[in-house]
Amino acid sequence: MTRSRAPEIDFEGLQTSKESLTDLDRLKLRLEDLEALRDAGELNRAYIAFDALAAFLGARMSGFSDAELRETWPEIWGTDTIALPRALVAALAEGWMAYKQANTGSGLGEAFKIEGGGGQGKQPMKTRQRHRDHDLSLARAAEAEWVAHRGSQEAAWKAVAEKAGVSVETVRRAHQKYGPELRKRSKNHGITKSG
Repeated sequence: MTRSRAPEIDFEGLQTSKESLTDLDRLKLRLEDLEALRDAGELNRAYIAFDALAAFLGARMSGFSDAELRETWPEIWGTDTIALPRALVAALAEGWMAYKQANTGSGLGEAFKIEGGGGQGKQPMKTRQRHRDHDLSLARAAEAEWVAHRGSQEAAWKAVAEKAGVSVETVRRAHQKYGPELRKRSKNHGITKSG
């Protein structure tokens, strides 16, 4: 029985290889590794997307161009790109890095500070925003009804409440909260003469 032997290391070749790898080469190898793990079913596209976003942001902040970065990602990702505000990509990258560095059991929502950080009994941001969007929709409808029919606010609130299937009080609260800002915007955009 023959024993297989480990290959002999060419230390000079290893050093030359290490020295010849650029930061972009390392990024390309990292992205290829991640894509191979996706092919093997070990990672999903979302994990890779967050990891790549963080890496690309770091590379851009180090001075690499978009064209140079395009040369690093696997061909399967395609060539179609979009421009995004750096501040938004940075927020995603920072949340991702916080998630990766967090203790086991910390969720993505906690790392991004969109869930779990608001104190006991505080709703997740997505729930709070859904409520704000709903109230803003009611306020816009009440404002439009009020301006279009030039009647009383109370009549507008009642009409919107009936259409939306909510109480007049719900519409009143929403309109009183968001109405002043809606009127200001309408005036600033030249839609109304007074605000």
